Amino acid sequence: MTSTVSAPSVPTTLKRLTGAGVFAVMLIPAVWLVDTTIMAPALGPIGVANPEASSFWINVVFTIPYLTSIIFSAVAGRLAQRIDKKVLTVVGLALYGIAGILQVTTGSLEVIFVLRLVTGVGLGLALPMPSVYISEFYEDHKRERMLGLANAVAQVANIVVLVVAGWLLTFGWRNVFWAYGLVLVIAIVSLLWLPRSRPVPGVVTAAVKVVRGAEKFPFGRVIGIAVAMVFLYVAFAFAAANISEFVVEFKVAAVGSIGLIATAPAIGNILGSVLSERLRVVLKSWLVFAALVAIGAGMIIYSGAQAWYGVVLAAGLAGLGVGLLTPYLLNLVTHKVTPQQRSLALGIVSAGLSLGLLAFPYIQQLMGLTLGSGDLRVLFAATAVIVFAVAAAVLVGVVVGAARRRLIATSTRARA
Repeated sequence: MTSTVSAPSVPTTLKRLTGAGVFAVMLIPAVWLVDTTIMAPALGPIGVANPEASSFWINVVFTIPYLTSIIFSAVAGRLAQRIDKKVLTVVGLALYGIAGILQVTTGSLEVIFVLRLVTGVGLGLALPMPSVYISEFYEDHKRERMLGLANAVAQVANIVVLVVAGWLLTFGWRNVFWAYGLVLVIAIVSLLWLPRSRPVPGVVTAAVKVVRGAEKFPFGRVIGIAVAMVFLYVAFAFAAANISEFVVEFKVAAVGSIGLIATAPAIGNILGSVLSERLRVVLKSWLVFAALVAIGAGMIIYSGAQAWYGVVLAAGLAGLGVGLLTPYLLNLVTHKVTPQQRSLALGIVSAGLSLGLLAFPYIQQLMGLTLGSGDLRVLFAATAVIVFAVAAAVLVGVVVGAARRRLIATSTRARA
């Protein structure tokens, strides 16, 4: 594991999480990805109902929550140093759920746009809170294991909501937004059972020092990890969001099977999230390289897939790699900052997840313009090249790091 930042332990008003508290904390990640999942099935019918709207405008309405989510994830990390985390979570979930359900009442894309801005605010406030709670009450291996389980919960919820949203769509595209009721249910659970986590004087003082510059916050390291999270979720969205178009364009499976095939990246992500901590213990510094190879292999298989099982394998491998690295990165950032700075750091890194999902369609469009082709097979092959290039850079870093450690060990033994 990478070196950690030594810091005094932070006092907390909670000694441990109760069973109900653990349940409440681990339920919150269910809202991480459902905004996209709820909206995606309705995009086609929304376009039909609004023929005057361009595909670009519909895409903006679809992705806009992630813009406000990025901003308010970082804001939530700062506020968590001053406000009870339970209050932030419940307020965020309430905003998210209410603004989501209100979209049922309108057919106007402009009104939906405004309401989705508000859902992004709520999502941003709630997004980093499970990671903040977990970092506060668990250490090292246990923390990474719990972060992996949190990510798995998000993916399971993604699959369930995909099925529910598809069923609601049969009653009309506006009815899809009733699926946001799940968020309100989780808000109620949080209100009832989420433990209070009030800032204590030492933490607030430390937060003030960070703002005033008396205690240096390692923005470079934290932003670097956030950029890695952006990269991961651009890759995940690339594998997941293109399944429907790939199946239809290249006729690799029946259209009716798209729903089942679309669960492959989420299932891979769940598996990777559950295995992440255990594999890190086994692979140590090789985990990142192995995960990137899995993502790259998924992309290259995607580019040549001729049948449904090729798409399932490709998307599943990409999801597996992303699942392995998501809890790893969230845990890594907690080792790069002092305990007093964890809330802010996790807020920034969590914002990277939203930024990746927001940036994905524009990056895909830019790649198509750069390559002079929008062919998905070409785009997947190009993405594989990029991922393998990053994996090669990581490989060099691992090998050089291992050689340096051996040299230091040899030098130490010689002096002894």
